[in-house]
Amino acid sequence: MTTWSREEIEALGPTTTVETAASVIGVSRWLGYQLIKRGQWPTRVLSMGRVIKIPTHDLITLLYPPSPHVAGDLAATSEGKGSAA
Repeated sequence: MTTWSREEIEALGPTTTVETAASVIGVSRWLGYQLIKRGQWPTRVLSMGRVIKIPTHDLITLLYPPSPHVAGDLAATSEGKGSAA
């Protein structure tokens, strides 16, 4: 099993195939399609006829969620903007 880095996932482009997305999250191609069919795939699924694509941004968010500490720092920073001194 290959471990994918955030940079490798980003390099895939805006979307990827089910096969690649399944590899990224560590499941087989077969299980990936089964999860999609059952509505249990953990990200958005883009279906265009018989073509299915998975947004890579969703994979990154799933595997590398933003740290609550960083999100809090960003909120505090944006609250301070625009206030009168």
